[in-house]
Amino acid sequence: KMISEKKLENYLLRAVEILKITNNIPHVTRGSCGSSLVCYLLGISNVDPVKYNISFARFLNNYRDNLPDIDFDFPHYLRDEVFLKLELKWPNQVARISNHVHWHEKSALREALRKIGIRKQISKNEIRSFVEKLPLEDRNKVKKYQKELENSFRHYSLHCGGIVFFHKGIPKDLILNKKTLSQIHYDKRDVSKTKNFKIDILSSRGISQLIGIRGMNIDFNNCPYDEKTYNLLQRGDNIGITLAESPLMRKALINIKPKSIDDIATCLAIIRPAAKDTRKEVNEIDLKTRFVYDDDAINLLSKNLNIDEELSDKIRRCIAKGKWDEETKTLYEKLLNKLPYIELEKLNKELINLRKYSFCKSHSYSYAQLVYKLAYEKANNPKKFWESTLKNISSSYRKWVHLYEACRNGVNVNQIINKKGDCSIYAEN
Repeated sequence: KMISEKKLENYLLRAVEILKITNNIPHVTRGSCGSSLVCYLLGISNVDPVKYNISFARFLNNYRDNLPDIDFDFPHYLRDEVFLKLELKWPNQVARISNHVHWHEKSALREALRKIGIRKQISKNEIRSFVEKLPLEDRNKVKKYQKELENSFRHYSLHCGGIVFFHKGIPKDLILNKKTLSQIHYDKRDVSKTKNFKIDILSSRGISQLIGIRGMNIDFNNCPYDEKTYNLLQRGDNIGITLAESPLMRKALINIKPKSIDDIATCLAIIRPAAKDTRKEVNEIDLKTRFVYDDDAINLLSKNLNIDEELSDKIRRCIAKGKWDEETKTLYEKLLNKLPYIELEKLNKELINLRKYSFCKSHSYSYAQLVYKLAYEKANNPKKFWESTLKNISSSYRKWVHLYEACRNGVNVNQIINKKGDCSIYAEN
């Protein structure tokens, strides 16, 4: 009923058509569409929202005006083939969107220096002191140009995978350039304003890695308990596992000691919002916290305030973004005032992590399925796992790490190195 009221039938059916014309290519679906049982039953998503207690309100509700997200991850080496299939199926109806790149403080400063004729390389740590040492006239010009440039439009770049459909043909005045798919000057905000149908066609080296081991026949929803796989994850043996290879993920795995897909999803949900902090020596992430998903917040607010999940999601978004409209804020405060003091304190304590940990549950479970599949192959089929890893993945560690791990598991790394023409020190050791 909700999908019909929002006139989203064609949106979902078009997503089904995309999967039909690419049905020989394994995919992972992300975005809030995984919160819909309809999307799961149509085969758009691999995540069963009933099984994993995922809230439909995260996908769609009366307070949401924006279209839900549907993001398809395809193997990285086959994504261009997907774009070609789309153009052949719907000629001149599918376009790739842009990013609108603006000048910001640092880029504007460098451009201002170029405007006064200084084009040499200056490190980011030295640029401010360099400017302060310039003659007063030049320094004033630089500050003037920087101020003029800041927050102004710089150029268009190609969005990583967003595509838009125009059933009557792509308007000529929107086209920037024409390749396999035309690039238009709309960015994601323009698409949202004009209510155009957008899907993200993205690439995943993790799926490529899995295809190299298992072939094209992959059932992501089939993740039975396997002792060797979970033992590997519990000891933090995550090197080579795409999406789960970082030191922070290793820390999460060792602390949580996953025994199920739910636990793997929790690890991924905890580390993703804090990815920017992974290089810090001290990381204050609470790996034991129960609260990690948007869906947790929706259920928590609904239960404690005795309201439906639609209103809970509206309040959740206000809390997470720190932006309130007056009506919602007044209503929320009125609902909180009805709670006994102890319950109010408990609710506030549980919601304190919302801005830090908030993450779409279905998105996390989609990635958890892929991580499980790769971990299973590493635990049970290590030689093939490392052969495919060397072929498809660039390590987040130093170059020799994957070579060393592959060598330990019986892979002839010399043969691989010679094929790549790599004559570095790693080839000698």
